[in-house]
Amino acid sequence: MTSASGAYSGRPLRLPAPPTIENMSALAQACSHSVRANTGHDLPFTLASARDVDAFLGEIRDQEGGSDYLAELVFKFGAYLGELLVRHAGGRWVEPPTEIGGWPGIELPDGTFADPIGKAFKRVDNGSEDAVQSFVDVAVDLARPAPKRRWFGRSR
Repeated sequence: MTSASGAYSGRPLRLPAPPTIENMSALAQACSHSVRANTGHDLPFTLASARDVDAFLGEIRDQEGGSDYLAELVFKFGAYLGELLVRHAGGRWVEPPTEIGGWPGIELPDGTFADPIGKAFKRVDNGSEDAVQSFVDVAVDLARPAPKRRWFGRSR
């Protein structure tokens, strides 16, 4: 990931399910359940909840100094962000392009590849400059169809 102190080391993750495209929705749901169990706060898979995810990831950064110690939780937050793009931007979970490698990501309707898991790790390792709210906002905007232009004829 990054060279910041405490950044994810690449150690094997102990997740409740293997990180495959078939399991990403379940891992996102596990994130929502973990947050509810530990904080009493709901993550209802709304676009507004991306702000809450950003705050939780910021707290991990503040408390742990990086993503390594809580890498499993950071990964699940990334899965949650990806699931927001599935539900609200028409995305689908896919394997990453060969040149990128890594974990599953989201393919948006226009073919753009988004890496919500990588973004979650960057948020924790780099700080607020890698805010996830703007990541979600941009992906949703990319998925919206372009507005139709209305041309008005001139009177002669």
